Amino acid sequence: MSGYLLDTHALIFWFNKENVSRKYVNFLDEQNELENLYVSSISFWETALLVKKRGSNLRMLMPGVSV
Repeated sequence: MSGYLLDTHALIFWFNKENVSRKYVNFLDEQNELENLYVSSISFWETALLVKKRGSNLRMLMPGVSV
């Protein structure tokens, strides 16, 4: 098995397509199409902590996500 394991911030930046280069977004989009991207289960916990700390909700961190 080969691929790319995204940490929490890489995942959020890629999803929002903010504060990252177009080259980065395109690369991860391509890898996603090839099913070569992985997210650690700890990223879900970290995202929950970000939501709690910022007093925001998941939609603010990752607009477009259905929750």
